[in-house]
Amino acid sequence: MRYRSIFENSPIALWELNASELKHNLDALKDNGIKDFNNYFDKHPDEFTACTSMVKIVDVNNTAVRMYEAKSKEILKHNLDTVFSDERLAVFRNSIVRRMDGQFLNFDEIKQKTLTGKNLNVLIHSSLPEEFKDIQNSMASILDLDELLMKAMKTMKDILGYNENSIWLKDGKEMVLKAASFKAVQDKIGKLRLKIGSKGIIGKVAETRRLYNSPDVLKDPYYTVYAENVKTKSECAVPIKTKNKPIGVL
Repeated sequence: MRYRSIFENSPIALWELNASELKHNLDALKDNGIKDFNNYFDKHPDEFTACTSMVKIVDVNNTAVRMYEAKSKEILKHNLDTVFSDERLAVFRNSIVRRMDGQFLNFDEIKQKTLTGKNLNVLIHSSLPEEFKDIQNSMASILDLDELLMKAMKTMKDILGYNENSIWLKDGKEMVLKAASFKAVQDKIGKLRLKIGSKGIIGKVAETRRLYNSPDVLKDPYYTVYAENVKTKSECAVPIKTKNKPIGVL
């Protein structure tokens, strides 16, 4: 009962999955000499299609019900086609291949929708330590990345004391606006893109990977207006890095 309470009341969306049928099927294929599952699925797409129906949703917690704007657990569990986008198949396949290669920790970013049609960008985390690889049920946690970015941005706004803040993340050769505190650009979140290295303080910082402070943007050669209704006096841009690799700009 204690662990069930933790599951139900976790602030993170949790899914309990039963993949016993899938495990038995994959083990049988492995026993028959299949080693390269990626190549095998390329040659036998019907086998992969069959695998997609072998994972059952056992339960979801209250946070998951709220995240997907469902009225109940049962309604959510019976409307998964609405929640998951077409790219789920590629993510599911990669997950199978990694697990059969002995990787039991998986992170996948994917686009989803709530039952009311709201777009979600989420990070799915599933892990199963190797010593527990024979256990049939597993747990997956799902983070709403947009909500997480908004919380991070608001926290940084309080720390830095700036009037307004925004977070841009790297997508190929462009920077994409992912979160913003000012109302004038709310409709541009996820849509506004700036080329790395192009005119603009955000583009410059993304290219140089160095902090840049402009006390008077009207006198700054790099400053550019990307939202007509935003009046800016000064701007400070800080590169966001992970393992010394640039992933965004604050």
